[in-house]
Amino acid sequence: MKRPLLLLALLLLAGCAPQYPLNTNLQLSVQGSDTGIYDSTDSAAIISGDRRASREIVVYENQEQVALTNIKPVHLIVSNRLAGGLRQQGLTIDSTSPVTVKVDIVDLQATVSRAKMIYHTTAESRVNLRLEHNGRTLGKKYNHQSSRESLKRPEVDELEELLEMQLSDIVGQILADEAVRDFLKGQ
Repeated sequence: MKRPLLLLALLLLAGCAPQYPLNTNLQLSVQGSDTGIYDSTDSAAIISGDRRASREIVVYENQEQVALTNIKPVHLIVSNRLAGGLRQQGLTIDSTSPVTVKVDIVDLQATVSRAKMIYHTTAESRVNLRLEHNGRTLGKKYNHQSSRESLKRPEVDELEELLEMQLSDIVGQILADEAVRDFLKGQ
């Protein structure tokens, strides 16, 4: 009699454990940007890299740590969104262009920890941009940090949305950056 009750109790407790997906799936959306910024002779090659020490972008620090990576490489997602925005502004994306735009993901992670009854969420996104042409260079750093507290454990989709907003904002900042525009126009 005791064994069936013990088995039932274990099954009920196992059903209460939080469920996590295998991966995250970041999708960036960048607001429509200005058109006609560049003329038909302006071009650039876009290169991207991932310099993060760890590939996990969502980490739950519980008794057992849960860490999730993204389905697609994040640096490719960011560089593709940036290329799309630059194209919309009139820049020709050409892998043979003498102008290179290098996008490096330096940090990208949302971490959830729990102290007593409060869940603490911190998210950080850091992207380095380096433009090069005939010995001239321009380096820029874009950072976003945020933190939240809640009584409920944040779901993975909430954390994805937080990181997506940060990265989308960074791409938007790059597209609106006058120093980047001037460099790409050769001024």
